[in-house]
Amino acid sequence: MRIQPFSDVPYGPYLRLVFAIAEQIHPRLPRAEALRLFHHSYYETLSKSMVGRVMFGVLGKETNRVMLMGQRGYEVSVRFAGVTAESEGSGHIRYLFSNYPSAIIESCDAGVVEGALAFCGEQAPTVRVRIDGPLRGAIDARW
Repeated sequence: MRIQPFSDVPYGPYLRLVFAIAEQIHPRLPRAEALRLFHHSYYETLSKSMVGRVMFGVLGKETNRVMLMGQRGYEVSVRFAGVTAESEGSGHIRYLFSNYPSAIIESCDAGVVEGALAFCGEQAPTVRVRIDGPLRGAIDARW
C-alpha cells in the first residue's frame, strides 16, 4: 500500500504497524502496556509536525488549552469516530469516545493523554479509562 502525504491512512493497516512497532520497542511487555507506552510520545511528535505546529503551536505547554485542543487532534486524525473533550473544571478533562474501539482507548489513547500531560510538565496526573461498550468509552484526566 502506498500512502500519499496528507491523505487518509486506513486505520486497520495503521494499527497493525503501530502494534508491530510497540512490540519491537517493548518486547517483554503485554501488548496493551507496550501500546500505551509507545503512545506517550504521540503528542510531542504531532506537535513538531507541520499540522501539529499549526494546530497546537500557540498553546505552548498550557495544559488546560492543550488538553481541550485534543478534540481537534482527534477530528483531524481519526475521522471515523466521535471524540469530544469536556472541561470538568480546572485541571480536569473528560474525553468521550463513540464509534471507536474500546480496546484502543485503554491502551493507545490513554498513552496519548499521559504523554501530552507529561509534555506539558504535569508531574502526577491521573488518567482513568471507562469502557461503556465495544465502541464507547471515556478517559478522565486530572492534573
